[in-house]
Amino acid sequence: MRYVCEKTTGANRTCDFRAISKVILQQPLERAQVQKLLETGKTDLLQRFISKKGRPFKAFLVLKDGGIGFEFEPRPAKTKKGAAKGEPKPPGPKLDFTGQEPIGKCPKCQAAVFETESGYVCEKSQTDKRPCKFKISKTILEQPIERAQAAKLLAEGKTDLLGKFISKAGRPFPAFLVMDDMGKVTFEFLPREGEAAKAAE
Repeated sequence: MRYVCEKTTGANRTCDFRAISKVILQQPLERAQVQKLLETGKTDLLQRFISKKGRPFKAFLVLKDGGIGFEFEPRPAKTKKGAAKGEPKPPGPKLDFTGQEPIGKCPKCQAAVFETESGYVCEKSQTDKRPCKFKISKTILEQPIERAQAAKLLAEGKTDLLGKFISKAGRPFPAFLVMDDMGKVTFEFLPREGEAAKAAE
């Protein structure tokens, strides 16, 4: 049932090494693994341990304080997006605006804004040092933002009334897009009927 030191048996015991069970937490411990444990201080990674809560886990067995203990595989440190810490995010391909007509000026840095497949971005978004992060998406809450409306937003700070926005609750609503001096885009809504009547008075 166990692997024991010969000097832990008999009347004249001279060794206090703890016996090693042949089965530990339902994981059979073969002779070859015990030999490796005694020779190197560590077994191979064993796959079939079962915790007291009934959960399977894998671990190494290691010699520790006159007996044996568990050692677990190191877990790779991950960021929120699952990338290992310390790994730089690979840069995306640079956009080339050569020959394109800008739609307006960036409200943050006054550089030219160009149309891309996904939106309208500042040309300085492609610089390696301190790139400008200004961008207007081509679709906002399922409402397509056409080039003419993006240009009007940059020039006047406000689009025409756009009627195809869809709220998070799935309800359509009309609104203007407005932009402040820092390039932040928000909604401006039509006045309600009661408010409009008061304004008319």
